[in-house]
Amino acid sequence: MRQWIAASTGALFLAAVFVSSSVPLQAADKTIAGTVASVSPDAITINAKDEQVKLVVDSKTTVVGTGVGTKTAEMKKDKKTPQIIDLVKIGDVVSASYDETSKQAKEVRITKAAPAAK
Repeated sequence: MRQWIAASTGALFLAAVFVSSSVPLQAADKTIAGTVASVSPDAITINAKDEQVKLVVDSKTTVVGTGVGTKTAEMKKDKKTPQIIDLVKIGDVVSASYDETSKQAKEVRITKAAPAAK
C-alpha cells in the first residue's frame, strides 16, 4: 500500500512538473494611445506621450472607428480585402491593444480621424 501511494505521488509530481513547464506564460496585453506616425500593410507606428511604438498588424488585427464598417462593406462589395492602410491614416488619434512580447496589435481603435487632405 505504501509503495502504491509513493508511486502515485511521484507520478502526480512528475505530471505537474511536465504540464507546468510545457505551458508558456502569456504576457499581459498593453494599451497605447497616441497619433499614427506611419502605417503600412504589416505595421503601424504610434507616437505616444513618452514613446514611439511600432506594432505588427495582420488579418487578425481588428480596426474600430467611425466609418470603418462602411468602408469595409464597400471594399468587400467591390471584392477587395480591406487592409489597415485603407482604414487608418497618418495623423489619426488611436488607441491600440497589443501583446507586449510580440508587439502584435490585437485592436486599433480610431478615436479621432485626421482631417482629410485638401
